[in-house]
Amino acid sequence: LKISIIKQKLPGVPLCLLTATAGSQVQSDILDCLGLSKNNTFVSKSSFDRENLKLVIKSKSTGGIGSDFKQLMDIWKNKNESTIIYCPTKNDVEKVVTFLRNALGTTAVASYHGGMTTEARNTAHLGFLSSQFTVIVATIAFGMGIDKSDIREVINYGVPNDIESYYQEIGRAGRDGLMSETTIYYQSSDFATANYLISTSKDPEQRAIKGNALNTFRRYLSENHLCRQQIHHHNQYQE
Repeated sequence: LKISIIKQKLPGVPLCLLTATAGSQVQSDILDCLGLSKNNTFVSKSSFDRENLKLVIKSKSTGGIGSDFKQLMDIWKNKNESTIIYCPTKNDVEKVVTFLRNALGTTAVASYHGGMTTEARNTAHLGFLSSQFTVIVATIAFGMGIDKSDIREVINYGVPNDIESYYQEIGRAGRDGLMSETTIYYQSSDFATANYLISTSKDPEQRAIKGNALNTFRRYLSENHLCRQQIHHHNQYQE
């Protein structure tokens, strides 16, 4: 929000801003904040379709975390492949981590969320990048700087706030081009958690924007279209 001072203090210096995944609303907000014109915007986009990613949607089991992750235990034990599990809150992270550590061993699983110390987060981050940890369970705080190409699976255990966040999170799988799987487990009560997080914003306009984005994602999960087709069409619309 304060970058606009560059144009004020150094009006003759060229300014170039780059974004990889921002949707049209975010792009518009950036231009408004910086006082820039859309005439100075240049767009180069490749396809949003990541053909090496399998997109799966599942309802959470009434049996809880153990029932949802039981079928994955043997896969992780045998293949030892890197996995990210995203959860909406730090309490959810700790619940999933406790279950997985009991099933896989304490050396295999790390947690990452805003309630941890910087040192603890750095240890988890670097441990995952170096494959010391097979699985990292995290909130959206685990995002930037994930330079790891061989992540074979991304799981969302709960509901992200919008399709853009979901697409960015699952996009961390299979960056080496090999087949990878992404799975989201959700139930209707997950939307209550997401709505609560949105309601904490003090800006009514932002609450409305985020509420609409969450409803779009709700339709994506519930409608009977192919997942890939739905997300591809949404991103085309955002263009």
